[in-house]
Amino acid sequence: MGQISKQARNKRADATEEIKSTAEITNWLTYGLQHYLPPEVEPNLKKLGLAGHSRGGKVAFALALGRLASISTDLKFSALIAVADPGIFFGV
Repeated sequence: MGQISKQARNKRADATEEIKSTAEITNWLTYGLQHYLPPEVEPNLKKLGLAGHSRGGKVAFALALGRLASISTDLKFSALIAVADPGIFFGV
């Protein structure tokens, strides 16, 4: 019952789309966030943290450390908190 093929496991382990989405959201912060904040609130995007758990931890590490050359952000992270099983980092 339930043997998962290596190809299916690798596809499930691939987080490229999540990393890309997270980069897009991070880049949106520079031009889109202020619209949703009260006028007297000024975001400090020089103090930006990124956190994730499990697969989200994999995504956080990959984005913050520039694991994929084709995906980057306009902003840099000053804090990274990621909790993930070390085995999750094989494959992207």
